[in-house]
Parts: sequence; C-alpha cells; structure tokens
Amino acid sequence: MVAVGFKAKWSAIVLVAILSVFNLMVNNWWTIDFNPTHRDFVKYDFFQTLSIVGGFLLLVNVGPGSFSVDEKKKNF
Repeated sequence: MVAVGFKAKWSAIVLVAILSVFNLMVNNWWTIDFNPTHRDFVKYDFFQTLSIVGGFLLLVNVGPGSFSVDEKKKNF
C-alpha cells in the first residue's frame, strides 16, 4: 500500500512499529559476544533495517506526494 500511495501514512506507521519491534528482537547485535563475524553481519542488518524505518518516518512526516492514490482521490 505504501508503494502506490493508498493510505500511505497509516501503512508507514504500521510498518515502523512492526519493523522496530522486529529489529530489536531479531537483530540484537549487542548480545552477541562469541563470534565477531556473526556480530558484524547482525549489526549490518540492524542498521539496514533502521535506515528503512527512517525512510518510513520520513514518509509519515512529509507525505506520499502528488502521484499517490490518496492525492488523486482529493481531486475528484
């Protein structure tokens, strides 16, 4: 729904919540002490998911733009 811009803000809020919880539970790199290589991979995944969450927060703040379905519905 975010890709086409239909209810983009609400969809982005839901995805921010889901990805934040997922990221803290699955990619907890600060608890890995036994294998530094595995820790680096999990740390990379953590920050990659964190950057996606940041993009969704930007979408929530700015809005989907003029080409979204929600914006086209305002004109009718």
